Amino acid sequence: MKRSLLVISLLDASLGNCKAGDWTSADTARQVAVTAALVLDAAQTRDIKNYSTTWETNPVLGAHPSDNRVRNYFIGTALGHYAVARALPAGWPRQAWQYGWIAVEVVQIVKNKRAGFRMQF
Repeated sequence: MKRSLLVISLLDASLGNCKAGDWTSADTARQVAVTAALVLDAAQTRDIKNYSTTWETNPVLGAHPSDNRVRNYFIGTALGHYAVARALPAGWPRQAWQYGWIAVEVVQIVKNKRAGFRMQF
């Protein structure tokens, strides 16, 4: 819990220089889509430990990550993604970052679904 508070505090401090006018409702919608996709990927990733014949391919998580490791990884990824999105200039750099991650996550979610992984919340 202390680590989470530290990370949130550091992100808040680093985002303090962003101008409110630089962030649009379209940016928010894309960021919500990124976060939703990460939540779905995390829910599928939690199911991997239920199968002895399959394993997680993300080297950061390890072959059979615990629920805590999955949760912490995806929270960190979501916060980090948001921080980068806020730091990028408005327009195509930010949009490319957000759309790129949406695409990567949707591909992974579909791949996991086809492999038979369920979403465990």
